[in-house]
Amino acid sequence: MSTRGLELGALEDLPDLSDEERNRLDGLFGARGNRGWTGLRNYEMLKSIEGNWGDAEEVRLLGHMHDVHLRHANATLHVSALSLLQPRPSEGNLSLDFYDSAPSERDLPIALLGAFWAYAHMSRLIHPSPAREEIVSLYRERLALFFARPGGDNS
Repeated sequence: MSTRGLELGALEDLPDLSDEERNRLDGLFGARGNRGWTGLRNYEMLKSIEGNWGDAEEVRLLGHMHDVHLRHANATLHVSALSLLQPRPSEGNLSLDFYDSAPSERDLPIALLGAFWAYAHMSRLIHPSPAREEIVSLYRERLALFFARPGGDNS
């Protein structure tokens, strides 16, 4: 597959896959690209790593990220019925609803939480000690900010 490399922006020059290449990729990723590079589904991946993830609170948050935020990301990234649940008024006519499945500011906090969480855990895996402990400390200190209510009432 390394023979298929192209300069950025030259995708129109990419030759068609041979039947052999297509069959190999179908074997790796499924006929419709429905299998990830690990060969595991998301839930299987979750179960394979949770025993080494950290303390009970970290494992609980891992499950939460999988159960809530991964589902939300999939629903908002892929055109779905979720986009029909939150219409906004049309700019030209406020009496008309406008349905939009494009990225919006309402998804920003969830996207930032997901990025912060993933980056912190990736950093924890690749940085050597003592930097690892500093990253974990910063992560635990700042994570609560994503669950804080605006205005300081966080009860």
